[in-house]
Amino acid sequence: MSRVQQKPAKKGSQKWLQLAVNKRQKLLDALITPQLGTSLPSIEWLSPLQSDDYAEYRDREFLSRLRLDLKHYPLEQFWPKSGPQWDGLAKTNNDQILLIEAKAHIGEMRSSGSGASDPISRKKIAHSLQETQRFLGARRSVDWARSPYYQYANRLAHLYLLAELNGFDAYLVMLYCLNDVDMNGPQESREWKAAIQEQDAALGLPDVHQLSRRVIHVWLDIQASTDDSLFR
Repeated sequence: MSRVQQKPAKKGSQKWLQLAVNKRQKLLDALITPQLGTSLPSIEWLSPLQSDDYAEYRDREFLSRLRLDLKHYPLEQFWPKSGPQWDGLAKTNNDQILLIEAKAHIGEMRSSGSGASDPISRKKIAHSLQETQRFLGARRSVDWARSPYYQYANRLAHLYLLAELNGFDAYLVMLYCLNDVDMNGPQESREWKAAIQEQDAALGLPDVHQLSRRVIHVWLDIQASTDDSLFR
């Protein structure tokens, strides 16, 4: 299924993103909009919405949810079915596209490599990952399809598809939780930043690449003590 209905999450990054989007949207927006330019756009959240069964989207449905038509380079030409299932989706009033990935602990950054079994699907994935690597100037000796950071690699590939191949003003928003004690998550952003450096080095990414400005890092403190705390 390309629309995956979810229950209210009880823990982890899924829980915090659901709560942030549906209960404290203004505060979440304030973490993101300063990194989208000087105009401070307003954000329309499209997923995960309580009114939409907290659904998450993938494949053709994630494009439909964002109201996008890939006229220059279709998704089907770039990636097989069962592609990334996005934690969240949003658009701004400036037509900026936001693809959201949320993490509560460092272990979530690692995953198995591509699980595609069909030879045609494997070939399509490998071709698109290699094309993205070339565009970013990443080391070609690293096999992104088999990397323990494959999930991040395929998210970068889809950002490349939207922003470079189809010309949309798209961004990958990486939302990292702080102080999730239930998940033994980092307490400070420096812990996340060290893990991000390790990830990028493992993928052979240069310090600065063609999509750097389109990858936004957001630190969400779930135990903030301010009056507008997210979850107190």
